[in-house]
Amino acid sequence: MSRKDFFEKKSEQSEIKTEIVREYFWIWAHIIANHLRKQGNYKIGYVDLFAGRGKYKDGSKSTPLMILETIIQHSEFSQTLATFFNDSEIECYKS
Repeated sequence: MSRKDFFEKKSEQSEIKTEIVREYFWIWAHIIANHLRKQGNYKIGYVDLFAGRGKYKDGSKSTPLMILETIIQHSEFSQTLATFFNDSEIECYKS
């Protein structure tokens, strides 16, 4: 499968990867936030350098959108977590 075809439809492997990243992100964010709160600094960041388009052509959300939804749903993080999404392919980045 070429990179261009990757965003046609979400594969089972992509679904599994997204779930692993979301689960790991949530655990990581809580651990880091609790540690930083004790130090009086409560700003954390999340970077995805291969973010892709955010959505598949079939409408399924990819990892970046699912991470953002997780952040938005929890007010403790929505005001304190900075995100940076990038991709080397300009079409992906623009979309």
